[in-house]
Amino acid sequence: MRPCIVLSILILAACSASRSARGPATSDETYRVVDPDQPLELRMSSTAVPHAATVPFAIDRVWLALPTIFDSLAISVETIDTPTHVMGNSAFQVRRRLGGVSLSQYIRCGRNTPSGPMENTYDIRLTVLSQLQPHGSDSTTVSTSVQALARPVGMSGTPVRCSSTGALEASLVSAVKSKLRR
Repeated sequence: MRPCIVLSILILAACSASRSARGPATSDETYRVVDPDQPLELRMSSTAVPHAATVPFAIDRVWLALPTIFDSLAISVETIDTPTHVMGNSAFQVRRRLGGVSLSQYIRCGRNTPSGPMENTYDIRLTVLSQLQPHGSDSTTVSTSVQALARPVGMSGTPVRCSSTGALEASLVSAVKSKLRR
């Protein structure tokens, strides 16, 4: 019985990942398995790397275009750190859709509910941050991190960490290229 419990915990932990625009994020979680004969405590760490892509435009042009691009993706810009070129929103609530796109296209929360994927039925607290870095004189590396926590609607409970599919990050880079090629 105990190996099944431990395996279940390991699988759940593997399904959850986080990202950070300021570099690899490390998170530690501790799980306790109740066993009358021998208590067991598992500590798990995960490190995630943001999605990075290089675009053929100078950093100043990309920086000026980012607010419009975030707006086109229905992400209000609440974080602007000009010295480090970080922009985005570090905590906003969404449910079901983001800018007309189903959240299940952007994130995975590890399991389904009777009414559908958790990412489409739970309240989601989303963080989307992009950091720009010059890549030569005419190119910019756009590093975007997406983090999400899911909670059941109208109920208390431990939030579930979701992982990014990479689609939102790719959409942002695609929008940068489209806007600046005009």
